Amino acid sequence: MITPELLVAAGTGVTAVDARISAEFLGEAAVIAAINTPRRVACFLGQLGHECPRFRSTHEDLHYSADRLRNVWPRHFPDQYIAEAYAFSPVKIGNRAYANRMGNGDEASGDGYRFRGRGYLQLTGRENYAAASAALFGDARLLDAPDLAIEPETAARVAAWFWTRSNCNALADALALSAITRAINGGMNGYDDRAERTARVLKLLDPHAAACGVFFTS
Repeated sequence: MITPELLVAAGTGVTAVDARISAEFLGEAAVIAAINTPRRVACFLGQLGHECPRFRSTHEDLHYSADRLRNVWPRHFPDQYIAEAYAFSPVKIGNRAYANRMGNGDEASGDGYRFRGRGYLQLTGRENYAAASAALFGDARLLDAPDLAIEPETAARVAAWFWTRSNCNALADALALSAITRAINGGMNGYDDRAERTARVLKLLDPHAAACGVFFTS
């Protein structure tokens, strides 16, 4: 059900090559995860399209300005002085922003940057890398080599695993996009963009949605 055309609809500036490669691996992962109805596929791709707009699996871009740091992580960069000390330093930013959470050690441990977001759904945090690795491979390979999560096949499997673990199929059946966004993002960052991408895909898959519009629940 996942085709290159759907990825173009869900993404931004998706190339034909990236759409073809990603559709192959995401399609295989979606079958295993029962992402197999218009609503499930649309909600899945809407989230992926926001997290990875070009559907080119990659790592989180942490090359932020001071103002951007204060906007994205106000708790970790509460004033201009601290933000400017970290601005445009991705390693330092990752280590501070993700320290002491999601199973990461403190800022000095380097876990924040090492286990920064990767893949189609931006897998983040030591505990999530460990859980994904154990579930998909039965070992700790993603802890030992986190960049494996960037490889398209692994990224697709990780995305489907995280979706399933978060019970997102049931949420998608109800078009509960707010709940899906919280499950994927931990908050509501980019909700409007996620909703727009989801609606575009759903209208391609569901004639009723195309005719009557798409309405999301909480």
